[in-house]
Amino acid sequence: QNDPALESVSLVIFDEYHERSLDADLSFALCRHSQLLFDELRETPLRLLLMSATLDNEGLKAALPDMPWLISEGRQFPVTVHYEQKSSDPSRHQSCDLDLVHSRVLAALTQHDGNILVFLPGQAEIRKLQSALEASLDDPHIQCRPLYGALKMEAQQAAIQAPPAGQRKVVLATDIAETSLTIEGIHCVIDTGVAKKPVFVARTGLSRLDLQAIPRSAADQRAGRAGRLGPGVAYRLWTEEQHQRRARHRKPDILSSDLSGPLLQCIAFGCDDPFELPWVEPPPQAAIEQAFDLLLQLGFIVKGADSSQLTDKGQAALKLP
Repeated sequence: QNDPALESVSLVIFDEYHERSLDADLSFALCRHSQLLFDELRETPLRLLLMSATLDNEGLKAALPDMPWLISEGRQFPVTVHYEQKSSDPSRHQSCDLDLVHSRVLAALTQHDGNILVFLPGQAEIRKLQSALEASLDDPHIQCRPLYGALKMEAQQAAIQAPPAGQRKVVLATDIAETSLTIEGIHCVIDTGVAKKPVFVARTGLSRLDLQAIPRSAADQRAGRAGRLGPGVAYRLWTEEQHQRRARHRKPDILSSDLSGPLLQCIAFGCDDPFELPWVEPPPQAAIEQAFDLLLQLGFIVKGADSSQLTDKGQAALKLP
């Protein structure tokens, strides 16, 4: 916002772009807009780099046909993936069976060496499972560590760092451990296959957290955590048939989120028609119209003869997350 031409920048890297967050898609659209407007005036062109181990190659190639591709296979130890033989939950995507997770963790502690990473949908499930495991484990050499975004940094570091010599660790994590963090010494992953995601409800104008099945690409990311130091094993607590029916890639947030925040950013950028921006995937028309109405009701913008402008209140809101 302070430097639309990005005059002192030669390269912008969008890492883990497969997550398709609102901020990533909006920032990428604004950077491409800057390319179109200012590259002829720059001494060197602005370069943009999208990175991920599990990009939606087909979708991005369709949206960005002129973008060159660089592929690096990397080095990954083999990970043996195990599925449930039958579904323990007929509703499949609507709950997290903590009893099943509990039994799989106890079994993995006896069957495998090293540390274990367990993916759970949220903080409440982590705390419940932590209490159950601590009541079941009578071995002082096994630590049980939670890991989620709201934890204090000291607690996060305790989960991330390798345990002292002679001890093992079970890390109970949300999808923050999927790509954002590297946890030392993990050889076994137990994946519930669900995550809590914000979904915008047009009828109420608010977002709510929904429990959703993760896509196959996210499951691949999670399983890969077991193969960073040596051969590993991953247990997926759903059947292989259910896995094949899951979406291949994550649905972009822009298709199911409240867009009042991104729209406020667009107007501050000088673009009150967000459909003028070169999106990878354009936002839904109805969601943009609702976002305009909300920003007007809040007094964050005013409509002029030719364009919308931010009010003082809107300028103040722009500084808030």
